[in-house]
Amino acid sequence: QQEVTERMSVEARLDEVQSRLINILDGLHEAVYVIDMSTHEILYINKSTRDMFGDVRGMQCWQGIQKQPGPCHFCTSNELLTPEGYASGIRYVDEQYHAALGVWLLTQSRAIQWVDGRIVRLDIATDITTHKRAEQAVHESQLQQKAILDNIPDIAWLKSKECTYIAVNEAFSKACGVKLEEVIGLTDFDVWPPDLAEKYREDDNRVIECGTRKRVEEAIVLKDGREMWADTIKTPIFSDKGEVIGIA
Repeated sequence: QQEVTERMSVEARLDEVQSRLINILDGLHEAVYVIDMSTHEILYINKSTRDMFGDVRGMQCWQGIQKQPGPCHFCTSNELLTPEGYASGIRYVDEQYHAALGVWLLTQSRAIQWVDGRIVRLDIATDITTHKRAEQAVHESQLQQKAILDNIPDIAWLKSKECTYIAVNEAFSKACGVKLEEVIGLTDFDVWPPDLAEKYREDDNRVIECGTRKRVEEAIVLKDGREMWADTIKTPIFSDKGEVIGIA
């Protein structure tokens, strides 16, 4: 009777621990699911997985998760195992567009030992659609800025508040003799002669401190050594809070 009582007490504690673990996993925003690496059967899913893919327990992963008619050609399960078939400890991270759901997923995968001793695949999938759309919007904005800058015949550039170049156009690149992709992150002292760079920095700082546009006539020494004079308009760039964050 004492052994039975002790066993029932242990089982009750295990049930409590399991219940707590399930509550924790079901409270995660990420989809968590476990897949048999031999049969591809989905053994466990949390609430976020059910919300995202439906109740896919018992299905093959390519059917329930990927919504494909057959095994995935891009399956990475073998990369998570040692040649002997044990968990390698490698964590595989992948970004993938899920066409059936119309979302971008960041999936982290690794092989672990399941409760019955077999090696399974643990996947944690995060919906990053909003992030990917923001990235695409930034990329499109950068392309638009580049198109505008490159179609300005005059020398044009954007600088940060620290006076490093953020973007320049082709006219700027031809004038200073530095490739477009190499200018980004540089300062005037990296591009122009020291005396001119010092003058440019003084004018920039004055615009940043005062927050007002400044028009100056200044010398520019071209890459071939010729000197030209330019009518330059320097304009502060403001953030949504009204703070100067750069100069154009």
